[in-house]
Amino acid sequence: MRQLSYLADYQHYIPLLAKHLYHQFSYFNPAYTLDSYEEELAHQCNYSQLPITYIVQQNNTVLGTASLYLNDLNSHQHLVPWLANVYTFEAYRKQGVGAYLVEQVVLQAKSLGFDKLYLFTDDKAEWYQKLGWHSVDHSVLKGIPIVIMKYDLIPSSLMKAP
Repeated sequence: MRQLSYLADYQHYIPLLAKHLYHQFSYFNPAYTLDSYEEELAHQCNYSQLPITYIVQQNNTVLGTASLYLNDLNSHQHLVPWLANVYTFEAYRKQGVGAYLVEQVVLQAKSLGFDKLYLFTDDKAEWYQKLGWHSVDHSVLKGIPIVIMKYDLIPSSLMKAP
């Protein structure tokens, strides 16, 4: 059975996760090194204060990771919080692990009292749309076109008027 856990409880996974996140996402931060990713992950070992990084495990094996950041895009500081670094290890892709990670982090954001959640992607917008996210903006990051997406944690019919 899959289980979402805090990276704070499994810090021995930091070097492994850093290596994979570096290889997957370093094109967005060319100045970041593998050590930078390890330092970032160590900083994200929190339980109730952002940033928080989660891992998903099954049978004592880590399958993937995702993070909840206060902000993940300097050009959009007014949008908070953000789903970030969604990553599934290659051997476990196309098995619902990514969708499980996203669903669980959405629940975590809601439990922390947030009413919206944002993310950006350069290549997975259609996949996130299937999970209930919708596009709210387009931008360019490090010369790469990105889509900024939002997930409403509270149904619009329950949201307070401005």
